[in-house]
Amino acid sequence: KSELVIRNAEGAKQVVISNMLGQTIMTVNEITNNQILSTERLNKGVYFITIIDQNNNRRTERVVKQ
Repeated sequence: KSELVIRNAEGAKQVVISNMLGQTIMTVNEITNNQILSTERLNKGVYFITIIDQNNNRRTERVVKQ
């Protein structure tokens, strides 16, 4: 409820959290292998997590904040 853990983030250069409207809520540029992001300030709802690697490849996942 208050943390988002991204495992095996090695090779990622950026993580972007956006809302359903496509607005960027949070951007993290310093990525560790097991990244922990605080989601305390996020309201309940659906968010998109986009992980961008060194080659600018993107992977987007949907998460629900409860």
